Amino acid sequence: MRKSDKIKDILLAVQTIGFTCLYGIRTCDIGHDTISYYTMYKEKDCFQTKYAVEPNFALLVSVLRKLAVNAEMFIWLLCFISVIFIALACRNFMLECRQNMNLVFVLIFCMPYTILMQVNVVRQGIALSILLFGLSMIYRKKIIAGLIIAAWGCSFHYSAAVILIAFLFFYFIKSWKADCIGTLVFVAAGFLMSATPFASWLAAWLPSNSLTDRLLVYAGESISGHMGIKMLYYLCYFIFISILLMLNKKEKSNVVYQAVAGTLSAAALISFNPLAAARMVIMMDLLIPVLLMQPETAAMVENKFGAKLSRIYWYLAIVLCVLVFLVSLATYTMRFNLNLHL
Repeated sequence: MRKSDKIKDILLAVQTIGFTCLYGIRTCDIGHDTISYYTMYKEKDCFQTKYAVEPNFALLVSVLRKLAVNAEMFIWLLCFISVIFIALACRNFMLECRQNMNLVFVLIFCMPYTILMQVNVVRQGIALSILLFGLSMIYRKKIIAGLIIAAWGCSFHYSAAVILIAFLFFYFIKSWKADCIGTLVFVAAGFLMSATPFASWLAAWLPSNSLTDRLLVYAGESISGHMGIKMLYYLCYFIFISILLMLNKKEKSNVVYQAVAGTLSAAALISFNPLAAARMVIMMDLLIPVLLMQPETAAMVENKFGAKLSRIYWYLAIVLCVLVFLVSLATYTMRFNLNLHL
């Protein structure tokens, strides 16, 4: 390893600690769900009396209770787990483009849903962070290890399994036409689940177990609004995924594009509950900076538009992420009163 690479790794480690402190050292009034995690630390029988969580997360909580000296440290440790796996994923994705690694990591933690993940959607955030690390292992051609890690991540929040299933479809189905048909099926299935009692019928038909019970817990809910609004909602999903597939038509080995398409498909599939779909889109915020800074993306832009416009693309990508950072800070400070004391 070159000296410059070691310095970049040290910077990444420093940023990991910094972001963990920024989001992890907080009181229970910062973040709507933070009080729940304080309760998990203080009440050992809370999983039997108050909260229904996946067994692996309950096991993690029991381990962290022994390591943490107080509730604040417990929250910090939960935050550190998700941050460290995102940092490791960044390192894997940027292995061939190390000069962008630290920038990507900063940009990820300035995205709006990433802030929400650290201060509110903690359990699902841990699941998605480990899932992202698993996908980054697949990106490095370590497929078996990547799939095992991704599946392990899903065990902390079963909803992440829907993303993994959709991703595997785009990863292993090499036919572009099949991908387009699959996209249509994902979006149509989500619309069917949302616009009809089909989700309730499916919940009644499937054998009851912890996985199906968690995935279909929202079966009775649907997106509010007129049917026309629902159709527009799913049309947007279809258009976004189709654009990704068009961009990636000749680059079927690019895991990042496949993960983005899989995330959108999963969100469309489970959109009979808007909250569940929105939480899945957290994965999009983790992937957007990675996608913008990928060497394959730059090469694609340069091949289509030339070297001069390719440089402009890089500047626009950075400006876009900075704008998202500013908007996300303003939005979440106002809506959720996240007094981050920046």
